[in-house]
Amino acid sequence: MLHHAADDTIPLLEEARRVVKPDGRVVVVEDLRADDAAGLRHQDSEHKGCPRRCVFRTDNEWRAIFRRLGLRVESTAAPPRDCIPHYQVDRALYKLNS
Repeated sequence: MLHHAADDTIPLLEEARRVVKPDGRVVVVEDLRADDAAGLRHQDSEHKGCPRRCVFRTDNEWRAIFRRLGLRVESTAAPPRDCIPHYQVDRALYKLNS
């Protein structure tokens, strides 16, 4: 969950791109930033005990990061919101080509 990586997200994705085989794939499944006040409060309250600051990004922010790192979005999917029953947030799965 890259939102826990906060400022280390870019270096982690750079390392993933570096170690993947030529024409290999990087798969990212990530909680997206809530788009309303209630969702933002929920995300904040769920992560209060985390030792690091969490950074949630929108789909557009993720796509900009991937482009900047030279990772092409090959496909996307929306995993179920209820994989953790009490934590109802939008998620995105990105299959990236290096």
